[in-house]
Amino acid sequence: MDDQDYYVDQQDDFYVFADQIDGFLEQLCLHKDDKMRPQFAIQKDSADVAPAGGRDGPHLPQQQQQLLEGTGHPGGSSREDAGQVPSLHSLLGRSELPAHSRNAAGKLHSKQHHSAADANLAAALGGMLALTGSLLSYTIARVKGSRREHHLKRGLAAKEQALAATEKELGATKKQLLVLKDAADRRRCIEAELAASRANLAALTTELEAARAASHKLKCDVSVFQDQLHSLSGSKQQVTEAMAAAEQRVMQADQKRQEAEERWQKAFSDLQAAQKELETVKGELGLRGSQLEGLTRELEFTRRQLVAAEKRVEHADMESRSARTGYAAEYDSWA
Repeated sequence: MDDQDYYVDQQDDFYVFADQIDGFLEQLCLHKDDKMRPQFAIQKDSADVAPAGGRDGPHLPQQQQQLLEGTGHPGGSSREDAGQVPSLHSLLGRSELPAHSRNAAGKLHSKQHHSAADANLAAALGGMLALTGSLLSYTIARVKGSRREHHLKRGLAAKEQALAATEKELGATKKQLLVLKDAADRRRCIEAELAASRANLAALTTELEAARAASHKLKCDVSVFQDQLHSLSGSKQQVTEAMAAAEQRVMQADQKRQEAEERWQKAFSDLQAAQKELETVKGELGLRGSQLEGLTRELEFTRRQLVAAEKRVEHADMESRSARTGYAAEYDSWA
């Protein structure tokens, strides 16, 4: 829900409330007309009160009015001609009050009636004002609740967006951590290969030393054989065979020594290459190690933000639910 739809809904609520107030005012006006409608028609030109269908009967004619005042009689003569004042019983056939008494009684009854009507009107107005106040309080509470709910929804949406962005950053950080883990695994493999190369080089060095010692021993043996050759008085063929055998052993020893030296050189070259690669990997891991520490701190901070955002979202959801429950309870109490 955007702001425009929200305020349109608020205007609709106010329009509904205004329609309700208009209906109650219209009913109040009708009630007022019923209570204030006069039951006695008071003449402005005459002091007589003529009840409209009341207990005193219809309005008295002029002749009976004159008889009541003592200025005439049914035959048209005055009070002196009749010799006596006509009786009200004989004129009206029932007990009747004088005109001024009936006028005063009618005014008193009219005042009492108007006082009762004013009291009824005041009571109706008080009830109407109380009802209007209740409706106004309910409308204000509902508007405040709607605004609070709208504010909570907007805050919840913003927190959800922040949570999505944090999760995206967390995914990127995890990818970088995987790359660093691969580099660390590669370093461990290279270190293992380097250790194996060093062990092989040590073995080849030992073998080369043994070959050198054997070659030196054979050379010594050749020298001894030469000395023995000069000192011996044997046949020339035996000496030649002995010399050939000694030279053959020397050649074999030299060949073994050369092979051992070649293997040692190859192992030494492999060791140097492995050391260079290890130094390169160490340099890369040194740079990535600082990056890894920064990413680790950033990941920890992001996790704390994620936990705090989840707590805020849960708190906003609980506030929204409690607000809705409170509005429903208030509405039920007013209804």
